[in-house]
Amino acid sequence: MRTRILSLCFILLSTLLAAQNSVVVNLVIAPPYSPYLSEYTEFGGQNVLQLTNTTAASLQVKLVGSITGLDNGLNVQTKPEYQPPLPIVLAPGQTVTVNASTPSRDFLDPSNTNTNVSQEQQNAISTSGVLPEGNYQICVRAADYQTGEFLSPDGSGCVVLPIAYPVPPIPINPSCGTIIQNPLPATYRDWE
Repeated sequence: MRTRILSLCFILLSTLLAAQNSVVVNLVIAPPYSPYLSEYTEFGGQNVLQLTNTTAASLQVKLVGSITGLDNGLNVQTKPEYQPPLPIVLAPGQTVTVNASTPSRDFLDPSNTNTNVSQEQQNAISTSGVLPEGNYQICVRAADYQTGEFLSPDGSGCVVLPIAYPVPPIPINPSCGTIIQNPLPATYRDWE
């Protein structure tokens, strides 16, 4: 009897683990890293999101994701009840690149997310579109369109990236207040 229970638990665990490995999520975000939130919620350009069906069956999936500030506490994640109007359909063995025309790509839209950010900070990010400086982890997972069961392993579609604002150049020569007597044909300037 004990052997049967252990066997049943092993089969159930194997089935659950196999289901979580049905889709490989590959997220690539190439530097330089933009401080603009829209660069990470709208795929295309230098950001690539690919989904690969590793099974012999056709799958209907939706995407869920999160943006986590590793050193500033910011956390944005797809609402558990999020349901896009259309699934992403993956044929057996098919790889799909998610782009602006792919259904189900609005999973990080503000209306589809929960956050721990104060209303004041949400308004500042919404108005400027700029994330606060810090290190961020952006993760995307595939889930079954009907049940919401994860089809990709946790951490497989994650990228860690630093967000830093560029420092403007500071003129060091000529110094502030210096009157340039003869600016033409060439003026010597140094930047730091």
